[in-house]
Amino acid sequence: KKNEEHYKQKQPPQYDLSKINLPPKTLFFTGGMDTLADPTDVNRLIRLMQIATADDASKMPLDYNILSYDHLDFTIAITANVQVYDKIL
Repeated sequence: KKNEEHYKQKQPPQYDLSKINLPPKTLFFTGGMDTLADPTDVNRLIRLMQIATADDASKMPLDYNILSYDHLDFTIAITANVQVYDKIL
């Protein structure tokens, strides 16, 4: 109902992802056991961001997938310091 009030349609309009200005070396951390983030949606977002940054290879986002990780493991897993934090720092 809120979408219809705001956008005058049932679904919100598609957002033009090329308007997002990614910094160089953007990482998408994904988990193979994630129960909160739908893999179809995550993969679609990654693909769309790769297309949107195709003209600048330095901004091409990378997907770093940890097959054994669930959603919260990126912050609380005992291996997060090596698997996640070392990649960011």
